[in-house]
Amino acid sequence: MDAKKLPIRCSIDALLEDLKNIEREDWLDHFVPDNYSGEWQILTLRGPKGETHPIRLAYSNPNQTEFEYTPLINFTPNIRALLEQFNCTVNSVRLMKLTSKSIIKEHSDYDLEISQGNARLHIPLVTHPDVNFVVNNQKTEMKAGECWYLNLAKKHYVENFSPLDRIHLVIDVKVNDWLSSLMTEKVQNNDTPTQQKLSDLAKTLLNQNLQPDTLEKELSLFVTLLLSLTPENLNSNTHQNTQTTLGVALSPENAFECAKDFIRTIKFMRGLSSAIVNKSKPTNTKPVEVIYAGCGPLAIIAMPIILLNKIPIKLTVIDIHKASIDSVQSIIESLDKTQLINDFLCNDIDRFIIKANAQPDVILLEIMQAGLENEAQVALSKHLLKQAPEATIIPQKIEVDAIWVDPKIEFSTADIEEKRLKRTHSQNILAVDKDLLLNLPTKATYIECKDIYVPQVLADNYTAMLKTEIKIYDDISLKDNESGLTSLRIIPHQFTAGADNKVSAKYYLCEHPYFDFQ
Repeated sequence: MDAKKLPIRCSIDALLEDLKNIEREDWLDHFVPDNYSGEWQILTLRGPKGETHPIRLAYSNPNQTEFEYTPLINFTPNIRALLEQFNCTVNSVRLMKLTSKSIIKEHSDYDLEISQGNARLHIPLVTHPDVNFVVNNQKTEMKAGECWYLNLAKKHYVENFSPLDRIHLVIDVKVNDWLSSLMTEKVQNNDTPTQQKLSDLAKTLLNQNLQPDTLEKELSLFVTLLLSLTPENLNSNTHQNTQTTLGVALSPENAFECAKDFIRTIKFMRGLSSAIVNKSKPTNTKPVEVIYAGCGPLAIIAMPIILLNKIPIKLTVIDIHKASIDSVQSIIESLDKTQLINDFLCNDIDRFIIKANAQPDVILLEIMQAGLENEAQVALSKHLLKQAPEATIIPQKIEVDAIWVDPKIEFSTADIEEKRLKRTHSQNILAVDKDLLLNLPTKATYIECKDIYVPQVLADNYTAMLKTEIKIYDDISLKDNESGLTSLRIIPHQFTAGADNKVSAKYYLCEHPYFDFQ
């Protein structure tokens, strides 16, 4: 449904009386001049709370949560009375004027989507038969005083070939049961510009010819659009981490923030995609079986392959937090991709048992911090891989090295390559890969690491730190300081320089995984 006249009573005479009261006010030229030719202007009656800048006041930001009336509402009592009829949340309210012989060029407003919980309503105050409002190639005939829902997430344009300045009252609202009941049809979630935009972004994010560090805006929009498909935005009820016997499980809110670590997220997306391609066989129609453990509220790493679905897959998503599983399920259902899912499991991964007849081809876990601190990446990888030893695990290898750095250089604004040149005596102390995990005893509580040999000559200003690098899959890797996962960590140990001076190290698998140096 691209356009729907709603049964909302409007007294056009009363609304025009209000318009006369503010007609002489200073109208603001629309802030996106590329979207129109001629004159397209705005008067804001309700906008972001506390905002005073005229452009930001007129901008209907989909992420804004608090709105308030502007002083102009005092001169439009009939419009305010009309708005009080709406049994839903009213966000922004604007008068929008398209002057005679002006055109709004074809464009789409992707955030104005029923499936995102947003809707834009138009009430023409001054119009003419020679005003063409075209949505999705269909002209909508709107008469003065009528209230219309328009799906402006679809491509649309407006032509004012009339001798009048066209003026609409434009109201942005949140969708609820009341508004939905005014519509006799539902706007289907699985055939929307939102899904097309997500698919286009997925192709971009997986494009190996594009450097991940150039795609921050694309990943940010991808995250925003996915979040719009969840039943509710993350709130204060989802910010508490969960402590398990093997490490901290990040809360849905904190996991959502991790998705914004864009180089990490994009590289893991590409690693998973490459692993699935390599596991698929042209002559075999059996889908590639994937376990995504610790999926968070967006299952962000798997979303590009779910959207594009070029290779048959079956995904099992697991998270300890019900809010995350509910969120992922909502996204999958909105995208009409439930046929790709084996199960949505709210479970502690340590208690998950892989069935003998349901062996995965790929196991994905990205539940770690730099230096393998606090979270249960190693212990849970071991738990799953011992049940499915033939599976490919992502990431394939996590290497932790001890290095000595000059903090004044390391924590300066110097280029990363310059910092690397100033480091000294890099030594690998632990490499977590499939061989190590499979050979660890099932009930192991620690891993013996390689000794650290302290330099014979150690400058006073140098500090020992842990450096993490991650081989995600094949040649896709995260180098140090490319991500929060690979930032350096200070080693909490007092080192003494001297010949044959060495320090032993262990990595403990416990409630708060950590390295111990003796």
